[in-house]
Amino acid sequence: MSPATPRGAQERALAHVAGRAFGPPLDPGLRVTLTFHPDRLCDGRPILDTMAVAPRVPAGGA
Repeated sequence: MSPATPRGAQERALAHVAGRAFGPPLDPGLRVTLTFHPDRLCDGRPILDTMAVAPRVPAGGA
């Protein structure tokens, strides 16, 4: 794996989106709504339980 190759799930996701993005950057102050199914698991626990105790959902955990 070369140094330029993304290694983790988060890096792969960002590279995927960046490879398809076009136009100027958006205002970083814009809000994003994330919709997910509450029964999804994250590290073997319901995602809402994980979100309640973690500062953020681990990369690749959902």
